[in-house]
Amino acid sequence: MHSVELLEQALEIAKKLGYQVREECVGGNGGGSCVVRGQKSLFLDPMLDIPDRLELVCQALQEDPLLPRAVVSGELAARLQKIPPQVAPPMPNQDAA
Repeated sequence: MHSVELLEQALEIAKKLGYQVREECVGGNGGGSCVVRGQKSLFLDPMLDIPDRLELVCQALQEDPLLPRAVVSGELAARLQKIPPQVAPPMPNQDAA
């Protein structure tokens, strides 16, 4: 399956899991997912190439606790397992002031 088809499938799953998918120009700097007031949002920069957008969507899906309930093709499932989950950097120690 081509990257375009995988991206379309991943976006469809994201929408079924409750994500509002938005394409926003951020100068080619990516995008990502967030939850605001209970609404899951997925931001994608249309300036990114298809494989990079696919990776961002897959990262968001990996972090979603509802993903195991979704029906995912074998190829997309394999892609989801290959991408390491994002780990937030540690917060700076604010007590050292």
